Amino acid sequence: MFEPWTTGNIPGQRVATLIAPRAAGKGIKMAKNPLLIVGGLSMTAKAGEKMLIDYVVEMAKELPVVATANSLKGFTEKNIAQAAYMGLVEIVDRLKDPEWGVNGKPHDLVIFAGIHYYLASQGLSTLKHFAPHLKTLTLCNMAHPNANWSFPNMSTDEWGRALDELLEEIKGGNNGR
Repeated sequence: MFEPWTTGNIPGQRVATLIAPRAAGKGIKMAKNPLLIVGGLSMTAKAGEKMLIDYVVEMAKELPVVATANSLKGFTEKNIAQAAYMGLVEIVDRLKDPEWGVNGKPHDLVIFAGIHYYLASQGLSTLKHFAPHLKTLTLCNMAHPNANWSFPNMSTDEWGRALDELLEEIKGGNNGR
């Protein structure tokens, strides 16, 4: 059963499907032009033994990335130059346009990681209602009912193992891009 992380989060009739890490990795690989949006919590959130920024920097080697808040610092410190920088509200507003893409091509899958729960919830709700051309996935350890797919609520240790599995799936094999 789907349980939102906060009890006040009432999403409506369409709620996220809980997704396993390997299935999420396969979905990312199958997407034509996925986009990873990384928030400021990635700099302070611990997932297992590593920081979330370490996981998303590894994903950034495979996917287009938009850094929000102070997460750009994590990418520049690790010499990941292809990360674009934009505020979350601005990127969500642009994603409503089915022709827009941070890399010049329209996106079909948007992945949220390290964004404050209340802000991610509003962004996901906006995309759910005003960007039907997009699918959304959250890689947080808190379930997001407004996404299409979400990791379930889990401890930080479980989250680290889930992100390890996800990275293994993303990096293992040809993703067709």
